[in-house]
Amino acid sequence: MLKTCEKCGVTESTRSIEKHHVCGRVWLNQDNPENLIYLCSSCHFMWHNHRDKFFEEWMYFYMKTKYGNLFPILVNGYPISKKWIARIENEMDGGKR
Repeated sequence: MLKTCEKCGVTESTRSIEKHHVCGRVWLNQDNPENLIYLCSSCHFMWHNHRDKFFEEWMYFYMKTKYGNLFPILVNGYPISKKWIARIENEMDGGKR
C-alpha cells in the first residue's frame, strides 16, 4: 500500500513521503504514532520553512479530528506547550488564556 500525504493527498509514487513530528522530536524524542503525521516532501518543506496560520490551523484541526480532546495532551504529555497550538486554542477561547 502506498503512503499518502495527509495534507495534500499525493502518494509516494509521485513524491517522497516523510514523517513529521507534530510537536517535535525534542519534546520527548519519540516516534510514537500520535506524534507523527505523513507529509509529502513539498508539504513538509512548507511546514518547516513557509508555513502560515492556515497550515497551522489545518494541522491543529486534523489532529483534533484524529485524537479528539487527547490532542495535544496525548502527543506531548502536557497541554498547550507549543506556541502555534497555544495561539489557536487561545483564539478558540476568545483570547481568555
